Amino acid sequence: MVATVRISATPAFELIEPKIDESTRLLQDRLNALAPEEVAAVIGAVARALAPVEDDVPDVVRRLVGGAQLTPAERAAVEVDVLMRSFQRRRELLDGALTTAEVACLLDVTRQTPHDRVGSGSLLAVRDRGALRFPAWQFDPDGPDGVIADLPRVFRALNVSSLAKVRWLTKPNEMLSGATPLAALKAGRVADVTSLAQGVGVD
Repeated sequence: MVATVRISATPAFELIEPKIDESTRLLQDRLNALAPEEVAAVIGAVARALAPVEDDVPDVVRRLVGGAQLTPAERAAVEVDVLMRSFQRRRELLDGALTTAEVACLLDVTRQTPHDRVGSGSLLAVRDRGALRFPAWQFDPDGPDGVIADLPRVFRALNVSSLAKVRWLTKPNEMLSGATPLAALKAGRVADVTSLAQGVGVD
């Protein structure tokens, strides 16, 4: 449960109090839609942005404002917006993902097996709200061990986080003529996709 925020305007701010109240309500609504750990991340970003450190501006914030000098309040607003968008994208990426129990049922294995296969790199899962979530697109009843052929090779080649793997595999890639790596892999371009994957996350 997120505590209700109440801002009382001083006489100097009476003219803009309606706007302040409206902004507060909008922020409260957006926070209430987040999971507890997501709320904690947003609050942490606000605290960092309001801290008196002028030079510690994240690159993403600097790019969004074109290098302009921001007040602490403006920095906080931008960072909150960036985080909100990032968490929304995370939810979109995991939309329709399966639970461990669902994967075990799908593959007709024990509930421990999906965990073991994540550890070996033959399945991809993202830890979300304390539990593993398995993107449904990786499964194929005609594929070896129930997944798309050669997909585990790509999982192991990607030197990034699990969520970043999900993002990379499902995002159109110019090096693949605009196809997503997942679509290219299904089309048989195993060598192309694996080669690109090996370069991800490498400086």
